[in-house]
Amino acid sequence: MRSILNGSTSPGERMSTGKAPAAWPSRPVKSRWPEISSMTRLWPHGTRSGAGGILKPIIALPLIVEGKTIGTLDIYAKDPEAFDPEEVRLLEELAGGVSFGIWSLRTDQERQRAEAEVQHSLDKLKQALDGTVLAVANTMEMRDPYTAGHQRQVAQLAGAIAQEMGFSAERVEGMRVLGCLHDIGKIAIPAEILSKPGRLSPMEFTLIQDHPRVGYEIIKDIDFPFPLAEGILQHHERLNGSGYPMGISGSDIILEARILGVADVVEAMASHRPYRRALGIEPALEEISRNREFYMTLKSWTCA
Repeated sequence: MRSILNGSTSPGERMSTGKAPAAWPSRPVKSRWPEISSMTRLWPHGTRSGAGGILKPIIALPLIVEGKTIGTLDIYAKDPEAFDPEEVRLLEELAGGVSFGIWSLRTDQERQRAEAEVQHSLDKLKQALDGTVLAVANTMEMRDPYTAGHQRQVAQLAGAIAQEMGFSAERVEGMRVLGCLHDIGKIAIPAEILSKPGRLSPMEFTLIQDHPRVGYEIIKDIDFPFPLAEGILQHHERLNGSGYPMGISGSDIILEARILGVADVVEAMASHRPYRRALGIEPALEEISRNREFYMTLKSWTCA
């Protein structure tokens, strides 16, 4: 078959005629698909079926994908008058279709491999991001041992509330990240104030009230697919305008910040603090239910 494609003489032809044909008739075929073409070489004299057998007509159609021959489509016929121009045209179309099918299969396999590699890279990147977020949270908690685990617990609670409210998986994950980083601004507060067992002075409380703004300044230039900086800035705002640091109210507070505010209050009341004992989960939930106008609208808290 290689001799046919190369235009050389076959043993059968030499046996039949005693000499080789001057040349094999051939013509290029334009494919309907890009990067795929086919060239047909028709052996007009045929090949022997065996020693002393009759000649059989044969047509060999190279299968060419992206400029490279990957095989041939060989068709034999019993009729010595087979392969008239119309049949040749149809067979050329067939070869083009086979080439296109092979090209499509290879392209699909390559696409699947590329998608798998991209997904693997994304998974590794997400693991690195999660590890970075936890490292930052752990750094903050080492400065304030009384609130160790606070940010992670807030993250779990905020994620659970968001999931119950019907958030997408991406937004739920964003709420968990927000919970892990919501107190990052406390890095600017002296450790002795964070762990002070007694009542804070007005100046000390002013420093505490500024930690959402500091956290916002730290995070704002990082391009997260989630309102992370805004959530950090607003998580101590309240619906009636009594919160800090900006004193905004109502719909000016993004929903993510409202959810985080609820999770933060519940976890803080249910856990031990240097200035008081843990109050427990039930009193914390009662506080949220009794003061819905501070934390969440009735509709959104009912959903949660």
